[in-house]
Amino acid sequence: MNEYHRDSGWTIWFSFLVGMILQIIPWPFQICFFLPFWTKLLLIYWITVLPHRVNINAAFILGLITDIIFGITIGIHALAFTILSYLALLKFHLFRNLTLWQQSLLVLMFSLITDIIIFWAQFLIMNVEFSSETFWNSVIDGIWWSWIFLTMQKIRRKLSMK
Repeated sequence: MNEYHRDSGWTIWFSFLVGMILQIIPWPFQICFFLPFWTKLLLIYWITVLPHRVNINAAFILGLITDIIFGITIGIHALAFTILSYLALLKFHLFRNLTLWQQSLLVLMFSLITDIIIFWAQFLIMNVEFSSETFWNSVIDGIWWSWIFLTMQKIRRKLSMK
């Protein structure tokens, strides 16, 4: 049993590392607008599947790392990811029992809340301009959720993570 828990911790953080790498890879301009926020989706996945392993603390640390990687004000993603993890942990039992398309809608809503928090924090600190592209990523996250969920579910079952 301890072996599962020790291996699952590395698997979870390795998936976050892969998500961050996918986030910072210089993609061709034509597909940039159709890529999800990988780290956010992986955070939602792990919180809803293994809430005893990934929680608000992990979300805060992941948010700080994301802020450092993106080179923006420290704490913006940490705040957004912490609130996201709280919302996901609050209703993870309900989330698990939803169909995949209903989960996608909920992920879209979670992503939209996160994007609003990030936008407002940046607006208050740096006075950024609003554009419709700011919230486009939320729709993309909802669309990609099914694929990410099924892929991560397959990996988790193959590794017998509990």
